[in-house]
Formats: sequence, C-alpha cells, structure tokens
Amino acid sequence: MAETISGSDLLGPAIEVALKSELSATGSEFDCEFLGSLQGVRSLETGEATAAILAIADDAEKPAGLELFPIGYQVVSFAVHENKPVDELTYAELSGLYAVSGAINSWGDLSDLSEWTDRNVTLWAARSPRTMSLELFNAVVLEGSPLKQGVRYSAAAGDELLNLAREDSTAIVLVPQIQTIPLVRFMAVKVEESGHAYTPSADNVFFGDYPLRLPFYLAIGNAVEKAEVSEILQALFSDAVTEAMEAAGFVPLPVSERRSILSQFE
Repeated sequence: MAETISGSDLLGPAIEVALKSELSATGSEFDCEFLGSLQGVRSLETGEATAAILAIADDAEKPAGLELFPIGYQVVSFAVHENKPVDELTYAELSGLYAVSGAINSWGDLSDLSEWTDRNVTLWAARSPRTMSLELFNAVVLEGSPLKQGVRYSAAAGDELLNLAREDSTAIVLVPQIQTIPLVRFMAVKVEESGHAYTPSADNVFFGDYPLRLPFYLAIGNAVEKAEVSEILQALFSDAVTEAMEAAGFVPLPVSERRSILSQFE
C-alpha cells in the first residue's frame, strides 16, 4: 500500500509530478494529497500521512512533535528597469506606493534626480492562484490595507512578467521570483529606514536577510525511519523537483544548504 505525502495546496501541486517520479525511481510509491498546510498537520497527527509539506510563516508557532526541514520559499520581489534612480525600498515606501492611502506616486517622491521628478510610477503586481506573493505582501507590508486602484495586475509568469519592467522604465513589478533577465534588476528591501537592505538572492532568502518570504518545510512525524526521511529529502532536493519549484515561482534552498541537510543522513 502506498504511503501518503500531504500538505500545501500551493507548493505541493507544483512539484507533485517531479516528486513522485523521483521517489518512484528509487522504488518508493507515494500518494499525494495536497489540500493545504492545516490539513497536512492533521494528516500527520492522525497517521494518515507519512510526511507533509507545510507553509509556516517566520513569526508563526511551529507545530509540536514534528521534525521540520526547510525545502523552499515563496517570496515577494520588486522588479524594475536597470536604469532606476533608487536601489532600495523600505516597508514604509512600499506601503506609500501600493496602499490605497499611500502618497508616493512619482519617482520624484523617491529620488532627488531632476530627470525623474515628474515621472509617475507604474505599479504592477503578479496575480495567480498558484502563488500567494500578493497575499503575503498585503499581510506583511500593507497590514491588510487595500491596494491603490491604479495598480495593474498580470497573470503572466517568469520572463513574461519581468518584461513589464524591461519595456516600461517607470514600472515597479511585484513578482514571486528571484530569477531576472537582462535590463531588469530587483530592488533591495528593508523593514525600517535604519536597517540594512537586501536583494532577493537564494542565500539572502534562506538566511532570512531578505524579509519578504514564506518558508515551506517538509514535516515528519517522530516515528518515521531515518532512511525514509532521507529518501523523501533526496527526492525533494533533486534537480527535477528544484526545476519544477523554480518554474512555478518558488525559491529552492541554496545547493550548499541542501547538501548540508542531506549530510545528516550519511
């Protein structure tokens, strides 16, 4: 009888095909029931699932009695044309740009350069049922405030989404990724003016320096054999699953961190 991996209805379906293929190649058969992180925790508690993929915010309490291994992240990044006059944004500035009550509307509000004084900011945001970057941004930065009516939305992904910034030098594009394209860069972000701003690189996301992230973990009950845990992690950290994760707009762990976790099972 096949065992079950449950959990996130965001990351899970994005990697399901690749994950099951990798596990099958080692002779293991798993069913996948990705109905949400809450259901994943319940499935582990009842013994219906061997493992679960859970989304757990940095400030949330982690479920007791489970062993957790980080496997990837949803992020919120801000893509701009490389000629932009500013390199970083604070939470207050992002709120001023995107929130309905925000008073930042032009690049002149962010820069003293005279050639940008009268250039309005064109705001874009990725909107897709397969990611929750917009919801994460709304909860963490805007604290539930509605967005400005002038924000434009796109269901595009990957390079097509980044092209919005490449083709419009006035644009800021909220995206769920860290891979960029020529002529487009990501803004560094910091929580407060007095803090240090970080760009959304894989290392900065993993170590929590880049603040706008939602971690995903592999959760395992204490009764699961070490060899089985290793097998699931090796599949999750495989090239095929990593590529599927990136294609869906998620950020996998840096290679060095994947190797470090796997070394615990050698």
